[in-house]
Amino acid sequence: MIAIISCSKILLPKMKSKMVMCHQKIGWTGAVYLVAWAIAISIILVAVGRLAINLAKAYAIMKKANHKG
Repeated sequence: MIAIISCSKILLPKMKSKMVMCHQKIGWTGAVYLVAWAIAISIILVAVGRLAINLAKAYAIMKKANHKG
């Protein structure tokens, strides 16, 4: 437990400095674009998921209707 705590004290400052350097490399405008793209991709994935669910429901209804006939 003590080893994990001491290791995290060593690693966390290095990780924070890398995150700051990453923002400095791409700039704040680039960071905003990355967030915008992430939001857009998540919206598209939700829409595709809903479409897949609706298609599965329609397929089940059609299969059930054809089975009765």
